[in-house]
Amino acid sequence: MTFEEFWPHYLRAHRLPGTRGLHYFATALGIMSTIEAVICRQPLVFVVGVAIGYVIAIGAHWFVERNQPLIAVNAFWGALADLRLCWLALTGQMGREMMRHGIVQPTTTGDAANVRGVWRVNGPLDRYALLGASIVGAAAALADLVDLADPLESLPLPLVQLGMPILTFAAALIAAAGVLLAHKRPSSSAGSVPRQTTLPADERSLGRACFALLGFGLTAFATTELIEGGLSHGIHLAGGLAMLAMLLFALALLIRVRAARGHLPA
Repeated sequence: MTFEEFWPHYLRAHRLPGTRGLHYFATALGIMSTIEAVICRQPLVFVVGVAIGYVIAIGAHWFVERNQPLIAVNAFWGALADLRLCWLALTGQMGREMMRHGIVQPTTTGDAANVRGVWRVNGPLDRYALLGASIVGAAAALADLVDLADPLESLPLPLVQLGMPILTFAAALIAAAGVLLAHKRPSSSAGSVPRQTTLPADERSLGRACFALLGFGLTAFATTELIEGGLSHGIHLAGGLAMLAMLLFALALLIRVRAARGHLPA
């Protein structure tokens, strides 16, 4: 199978923007880890960073798209396709490429049912809870930049220790903003010219992607803080525990709201 034959299959397996968003993040994480490994001459950083990126990308298929990843079909073409996907997104050609291959986001009730899951983003409380959690996380990660100016702090791996939480929370914030835009933009009507539209399935997929990024970001933030300060450092420990508590609260809130609205058994 050539790459051009593989590419349409790849696009069909990444129809939902939430899936693509997690792949953008995984690719950026892999590139960041590669740069860190070369600068610091630590191959383990490259191995761990790329491995985490693959876990996130594969998880996007299971958690968001609800299909099987194509890594078993051709891992090499899949890696190249991830880079091409990011390039198309950065240059604003993603919609055109999806149209060129006749790939349309699901619009029917049956299609939407294929992406339903535990966490849905159906109400304003859900959307703004994700947005608020993303803003708090991004603010905390950016505030941690003070470590760069503190001579007492040791940052042997700054791109990982600071870059990973900042990258993750920034991606979650973008996904949360996408949830709001997906809700406000109308779906295409029947018989209209095919285009890359924003549909309810898009909103749910971005919500799941945002939630996954928040979970990963909080884990990365708490872990790096504990590595820097250790359990004996009260400030770092309190910060890590506070962020973890925020995640658990947001999770409990979303599940509670969904159960109250009848989407989950109480």
